[in-house]
Amino acid sequence: MVVSKDSNESKATFTPISQEQEGSFKELKAIATETIITACQWFPSLAGIATEGKLGSNQQIAQEFEIAIRHVGKLQNKFKEAFRAIINLTNSGDFDLKIITNKPGNATKLTGIYKGRS
Repeated sequence: MVVSKDSNESKATFTPISQEQEGSFKELKAIATETIITACQWFPSLAGIATEGKLGSNQQIAQEFEIAIRHVGKLQNKFKEAFRAIINLTNSGDFDLKIITNKPGNATKLTGIYKGRS
């Protein structure tokens, strides 16, 4: 189904997708999935999406995870700095902040435990 709204004054319209258009929907879904992964700069294997021509081996997933965690780590540092600033402004005293990231496939090993003290 497709719901579209032309402007604020017009009502939303409902357009059913017929059986003849089912292939178009599958293509649209594939394009949307690829576009979302590209826009978010994420890895299909980490999103659980199979990629043709790639086996998605444990080594590939581990390598992509390490790349992703380096990127996410920068964002975590920005979050921690903002959190510390709020704690300092409110004079809330000591705090512990831990961001725990588990490696895929092995939840017992941690890539890092991040601690902050005000």
